[in-house]
Amino acid sequence: MVYNFVKIHKTIKTTPAMEAGVSTNLLSMEDIVMMSETAA
Repeated sequence: MVYNFVKIHKTIKTTPAMEAGVSTNLLSMEDIVMMSETAA
């Protein structure tokens, strides 16, 4: 999750999820925690 949605990669200068068109904005760790708490 962090690799694909939070970490900006040097080669593509964005996250893999943004490059693939899955996400339009950069997520933070807080966003991921909120999603996991909501799902549980």
